[in-house]
Amino acid sequence: MATGYVHTGTCAYLKDREWALRMRLAPRDDAVYRRLLESRHRRSGNVVYQPVCKGCTACQPIRVPVDRFQPSKSQRRCLRRNADVLLTTGPTTPTQEKLELHNRFVRARFADAADKGFDSLESYAEVFGGSPVTTWEMRFTVEGKLVGLGIVDALPEVLSSVYFFFDPEHSRRSLGTYSALMEIELARETGRRWLYLGYYVHGCREMIYKARFRPCELLGADGVWRPYDPQPAG
Repeated sequence: MATGYVHTGTCAYLKDREWALRMRLAPRDDAVYRRLLESRHRRSGNVVYQPVCKGCTACQPIRVPVDRFQPSKSQRRCLRRNADVLLTTGPTTPTQEKLELHNRFVRARFADAADKGFDSLESYAEVFGGSPVTTWEMRFTVEGKLVGLGIVDALPEVLSSVYFFFDPEHSRRSLGTYSALMEIELARETGRRWLYLGYYVHGCREMIYKARFRPCELLGADGVWRPYDPQPAG
């Protein structure tokens, strides 16, 4: 799997398109993976992938400069709304509680997800357990109950968001926004310059929220990071 293979199928972000992802084993080196982020790679479990879709560059990596970030009015309301949430950070530790939380999340979020989710703790651990790079788990609890869980890669200069899932019963809390705000704060506290939020895909409703953490930058197809400008040209 040195050069990888290409996985094709219906795009998960733009349903009227097909996608192609070049996949290969993730490097067991934080600095090497950090460099791969600059060429549109992302990690899932022990695999890194890169979009290589013909004629489409909609998947644009997005990052937030943590020293310049200022929460918006709505983001400050989100922080107040979650003042009772306890956040703990540590190594990834698969448990049955986390597996069940994940499965409730995907079945509530995706209408066709009746057969999705993990069927065993071992299958959950394959994705959210061990990692080839330095990875932390961010656990969000309310009165001792797990309501959200985030996975982040802690790399040189960068905190890279991998995945977040939450209890659908707490949807009014906007925990996705809250988790990103806490990731920005964790990056700042640990002396990292950037929070990488994965891909921003214009036209994908689930991805729009990422551009609300401003200022932010998008990685162009030419490999240059540029400030995100929500105003159309012209």
